[in-house]
Amino acid sequence: MTVQLIQDYLGTPAGTIAEYPASTEAEMIRLGVAKNSTGTPNFLTGNVCLGTSNIPIGASSVTVTNPNVDSTSKVMAVIAQAAADSTLTGPLRVVCGNGTFTIYGNANATAAVTIDWVLLNGTRGERVVN
Repeated sequence: MTVQLIQDYLGTPAGTIAEYPASTEAEMIRLGVAKNSTGTPNFLTGNVCLGTSNIPIGASSVTVTNPNVDSTSKVMAVIAQAAADSTLTGPLRVVCGNGTFTIYGNANATAAVTIDWVLLNGTRGERVVN
């Protein structure tokens, strides 16, 4: 199942279609934070220096669009949930390009996996996080 966020949630903007663990989605719907959706999870887009993204069931990566990123950027990513997927147990690498970065996990997810990330330096090498 996927949900569409009605309001911002953990750094993910309202309107985003996302996939979370079923218990999280049910609670988000109950609290009015999200509604059921049949859409495909969006790739997060923005110009922030930290955020939360989701690797959906059956995938091993998520791509984030951010104009502050170039091929020399540094991004750190960690799993952000206590009961993580038993197959995708951690991010292996983050590959940065011009305007995007992709977080790759160690396997295809058998449940939605929430990833927190932080951009340590942006374009031209300037620090965006102290």
